[in-house]
Order: sequence, then C-alpha cells, then structure tokens
Amino acid sequence: MMLGTGLTSYQGILRMAKVFEPFPKQEEFIQAVLSGKYSLLCYGGAMGGGKSYVCLMTLILLAKIYPKSKWCVIRESLPTIKKTTLETFNKLVPQSFVQTFNQQEFTYTFNNGSQIFFMAEDFRNDKDFDRFKGLEVNGFLLEQIEELQEELLSVCFVRAGRHNIDKMPPRPLILCNVNPTLAWPKQKIYDRYRENLLPDDWFYQPARIMDNPVLYNDVQYMHNVTAHLDDLTRRRLIEGDWSAFAIDKPYLYNFSLDRHVKKAFTPNPYIPIMISFDFNVEPMTAIIGQKLDGRTGYIFDEMEISTGSTEEMCNLIAAKYKDWIYNDNAHITGDATGRNRQALLEGNLNHYRVIKETLELRDSALKVPLQNPAHKDSRVLGNSLLQHANYFITENCRRTINDCIYAEVNDVGELIKTKQAGRHFFDNYRYMYHAWYPDFISKPWKYAPEQYDAVA
Repeated sequence: MMLGTGLTSYQGILRMAKVFEPFPKQEEFIQAVLSGKYSLLCYGGAMGGGKSYVCLMTLILLAKIYPKSKWCVIRESLPTIKKTTLETFNKLVPQSFVQTFNQQEFTYTFNNGSQIFFMAEDFRNDKDFDRFKGLEVNGFLLEQIEELQEELLSVCFVRAGRHNIDKMPPRPLILCNVNPTLAWPKQKIYDRYRENLLPDDWFYQPARIMDNPVLYNDVQYMHNVTAHLDDLTRRRLIEGDWSAFAIDKPYLYNFSLDRHVKKAFTPNPYIPIMISFDFNVEPMTAIIGQKLDGRTGYIFDEMEISTGSTEEMCNLIAAKYKDWIYNDNAHITGDATGRNRQALLEGNLNHYRVIKETLELRDSALKVPLQNPAHKDSRVLGNSLLQHANYFITENCRRTINDCIYAEVNDVGELIKTKQAGRHFFDNYRYMYHAWYPDFISKPWKYAPEQYDAVA
C-alpha cells in the first residue's frame, strides 16, 4: 500500500521514533487506521494497554504521510494535557521531524507543513463547543473519551475532513482511546462492539496489559501494580472488565441499567409533563418527565445552564416543550429553597415566582413541597419505586443516569457531594419521584388500585 511518502509500509516511518515499537494489538490498530476503511477508531481497555502511545504515534504517522495535514488532539482540561498527553507526545515525536512548537497555542508544526495541535474540551466554560466549530482539520484524537461529552463527538464528525490538501486521507478520521467506564462510550462503542452492532466504518480494538509484553513480562512491575488491588479493581484495571464497578454505599442500590434505562420515550401530548428544577449556582439544572399511570413514569430529558438565569432556563424549556407549556399542560416541582426570596433575582422574587410568570402557569401547576425531603426518606422511597414501580429514564439523560449509578451515602445515610462529584442532577431526580409518588409506601393502593380491588 502506498502511503503518499514513497514507502510501501509504515515501518520506515516508525523508525523515526526510536522509543516506539508496536506490539501486535497496537500494530493491528495502526493498520486499521491506514486501511482507509474506518472513520472512527477506538483503542480501549485496561491500564497498560498502550492506548495513548499508539494513538499519538499514529497521529504522528498521519502527519508524516499526508504533508500539510492538520490534526487536533482533545482532552478534558488544559492541566491534564500538560501533565499527561504532551509528556507522552514529547517522548514519541522525532525531533528531526519537528520544525517549531508554539507553546502558547500548543501547536507542533512539522517540516512537511503538517500540524498537530492540542486543545482542552473545557466543557464547564464552553457548553456549546464554540471553540471547535470553526476548525478545519483532517482528523481528531479524543484522549480518554470517557472524560469528554458525547456531544463533542458529533462536533468532531462535522469538522473532520474540512482541511483540504493535495493528497487527502481516504476518510475524515477520528481516533480515540477509552478506559472501562459506565459513561456514554460503553453504550455507544463497547456494547455495540460486543454485540457486533458497530457501524461498518467504526473500529474498536480491545487491549489489556497482557498485550503489552514490555510491562507484562516485567515481574517486579506487575507485582507492584497488582499486589494490593481488590478483586473488582483488578478486573477493571488489569483485565479490562467493563462491568467491574462498585459503589461502597449506593444511594439507589436497586437502580439497574438493564431494567431502568430505556432507549427512548415519546411523551404523550395529552398528559402533563413534569419539570423538576434545582437551583445550583453552577450549573442550574432541570429534568423533564411524564407519569403515564399510577405505577409508570419516564424521565426523558435533562437540561443545564452554567451562568444563565432562571428565566433563561425557562425560555429553553418553553422553546422545546411549547405544546405542553402553552396548553397549560405542565407541572413544576423541585428544590423547596427556591421558594425563598432571592436578592439576586430581579425585584427580590423567588425562583418559582419567576418560573410561574415566565411560563405563564397557574398556581395549581406548582407542585413544590414546603421543605425538601430528607435524604434518608428519599433513599427508602427511591429504592422502593425502583423495585416495585415502573420508574424509567431514557439513555439520553447521561448525567442523571451517572448520578443514579454513582451517588453514595455516608454512614448516617446522607448523600455525599463533593466539588468533583456535585451530583447536580440527582436532586432533580428525587424531587421528581417525591412529587409523583409522595405516599407510595404508606398508601400503595393509590398507585395500583386494580390489585387491591382484586384482593377485595
């Protein structure tokens, strides 16, 4: 295969990087990238499988093979890029190939005119991915894709292949690597790979530390990394087991991805929707649901804004669900503290007054409690509903699902929140089920009267 460099294989180019000699799984991945058959190629698996090395080296290969090409590496934050990705890249890139490195823009320019540049996703400050929408590149590398937003992948598909050069790659390319996760790459990539349902132009290469002879044959190293691992962590980090996750004290111990997460739901236009608000300073969040009958409810949408107002959130909701809002067919619940007057709101109003006026709702539409339910009570009710009712959530509500999976309680049953794990959507979720099923445990006949009529 001619690669545009006068070479019949890529081995000659690899010899530029004296520190990199691919092992079989890495070589299979490189060949898949260069085959021209695939648009998205993901290298995934456990610790030590050589994910970053092979992806970064492949990008250097592409930059060499296609003169004047442009490639973008994206990772979750700038500090992570500096500490990890750039350090690995600098070990691999042949200095004889580098023309310049711009430290302000994190851009390598090579002596054939190609460029590789590094960007942070920085979702906290750029929820709409505006910084990527003007890019014209030949392809991307998404490092640790489980740390990135699913929406970013769609942006990359639009922007890849936009940079025109004399000799173009056969396809726009998106490379990525991933660790075992319960986040969106599991459903979008790994589960589809396992079930042979990946699109024809997608490729997934699993790899584990056992596939890396340099590390696996190092007895002392393997002892150091495995000697003190518990069985679950060993399965996830060493064996690449995507199911090996545990929460010490799960809040929703009855929550199951298989049972409670549904692919999609289309709300009934004749049944009210429920909107649950939580007024975090950053971000403000809301989820949308619909209760179909006494025992069946779906949460099917989630929204957040980082720096906007309650009125702006309402405008977003109204634009998307106008058929319910303007037909007086929407109910509101959420954080009871939103009833308090807020000096930051115009006219010293409370949040629910703003919601009511912006959405032009009646007083009867507000289903907000006088005080928030205690976490202990919410835990009992939530797990009871998950076991005995049909309380579902659709798979597009990724952040809410993650909160349901990872939410933990401390020794006294209180929800654990940290700066890193704010659980911003979890309170929306529990406010919703308290509004729908306030006395599900004490008065179960209200929610399945046919069962009790039959007994009588």
